[in-house]
Amino acid sequence: MCNVLPIISVVFTTVRFMRKISDLKRKLYITLMFVFLYIVLIERGMTCIFQKFLGIPCPGCGMTSAWLSLMELDIMNAFRLNPMFWSIPILYLFILYDGKLLKNKRMNNACLYIIAILYSIFYFYRLSQL
Repeated sequence: MCNVLPIISVVFTTVRFMRKISDLKRKLYITLMFVFLYIVLIERGMTCIFQKFLGIPCPGCGMTSAWLSLMELDIMNAFRLNPMFWSIPILYLFILYDGKLLKNKRMNNACLYIIAILYSIFYFYRLSQL
């Protein structure tokens, strides 16, 4: 359960940062900039910094491979690589819409907590398999 708080913290911090940017078009430009930077880092052989320094996979390890598998319509392999790949679009929508994806604030928070708890369960399971 201690792993849930850092994930929630990152999402809420990102939402607060993006909330300062009121224009949706600017948010999309920033997103494209981060995607471009990510592609450049991948092309240069950059791997997971978390795993490189700590020697254990991060909760997001396998996410890129999972999305590539999904693009090839290999859904089973995508879930095998990282079963939380489906949460990325949801979290991105939370960021784009300033954390107000659903009408009710309690439902927004519940959704984020559920995703964070699922990430933690998956992460601890992955660590137990090492």
